[in-house]
Amino acid sequence: MIAPRLVVSLLSLAAPALAIDRIVDRNNPTAFPTLQAALDAANPGDRILLRTSDFGRTQRWNTVSKSVTIRGEGGDLAVLGQPALEIAGLTPGIPFCIENLIVHCHSTGMLPRAAVFSPTGAVLAGEVIFDGVEVRTTSDAYDVARGIDLHARRLTLHDTRVTVADTPNNNACCEELYRRGSDALRFSGTDLYIEDSVLVAGSANQLNYSTNCFALCPEAGSGGAALLADSGTTVLVRSTWSDGNGGSVQANANWPRAPTPGPAGTSRLVGPNGLLAAYACSQQLGLGDRGGPGRPRGATALVGIPQAALAVGAARLGQPVTFTVAFDPTSSSLAMLLGFERTPQSTPIGTLHITPALLGAVVPFPTHGNATIGVPNDPALLGVPLVVQHAFARLANPTVPVLGNPSTTWFRR
Repeated sequence: MIAPRLVVSLLSLAAPALAIDRIVDRNNPTAFPTLQAALDAANPGDRILLRTSDFGRTQRWNTVSKSVTIRGEGGDLAVLGQPALEIAGLTPGIPFCIENLIVHCHSTGMLPRAAVFSPTGAVLAGEVIFDGVEVRTTSDAYDVARGIDLHARRLTLHDTRVTVADTPNNNACCEELYRRGSDALRFSGTDLYIEDSVLVAGSANQLNYSTNCFALCPEAGSGGAALLADSGTTVLVRSTWSDGNGGSVQANANWPRAPTPGPAGTSRLVGPNGLLAAYACSQQLGLGDRGGPGRPRGATALVGIPQAALAVGAARLGQPVTFTVAFDPTSSSLAMLLGFERTPQSTPIGTLHITPALLGAVVPFPTHGNATIGVPNDPALLGVPLVVQHAFARLANPTVPVLGNPSTTWFRR
């Protein structure tokens, strides 16, 4: 079981234990018919369980004003179709979670410009977690929505895929808004954590105008960026991102000047003075001159430390948590560091990802494979993050420990 000191730390951080489940099922007269109705009735910390798909097509979007958990249930992922999620308010100390859900946003000109978004540029004093989520967008004749555009203290993507469609080709609109590719993830705030996730930006369109409005468009649009982070800390683990291609121009006899292709999208992984820690990640570059919608993108480059051996399973109340360290012939495993909260800081042996005051245990782990720890069946643990970090030694220098990648899970029912 978890050591008593850890339990004390957990209880001091825990969310209220009186949370209840609210069912959304339009086929059940005793349940909430829409997601918005459940959001309006919920208290901070409640779970909203979606048991039917395609919610909310009669409204522009669903507005979140407090921290709850929205979870899709059933054999397949529930689908939140067409409307986006507007996160207008968060509850400090309680994470807002989206789990096991597909968020599918159609851009129609009547919708916000991202599938999940904050309504203003102000940073919300709370935390947002995507866990087992797919965010995808489709386009109308001219436009495509962005994936996620959030301003919060902390954002975590775990086992999440964000895919933005290419901007469609058109022959009518010159505005940059309709020419450029859309971004997959924009974030401003203190901490950004992305683990086992994929971000795919949209490529820009091809200009092929039939009227004189092309005189206003001397160049094609730029590709979208997979990640634009203005963060104090960014931690990336086993994740990939793909920047969009720049647009192209279909020149014709009426074109008044030599057409200029649009530049490729360029990701920004951390704020200008922030801390970046990346483990076993890769970036696919967009193309400029040879770019455009539907065309292959550029080369893939490795980012960060090449090893990210540690993965942690779900932390269910009353059940053991399993963590796995993959075999690596170039190193040997030494220990697991267990703790709560994440405040990355540089040390002589690597980046420590657990708040030092809440580093609860160091568990010897001199091999590769699986290990488990017990979890009390205590509802006071709900929503609390359990952070595990790997410590290993490279065989070329076995006396020097190295801090490896972190992995985070949350105590769930």
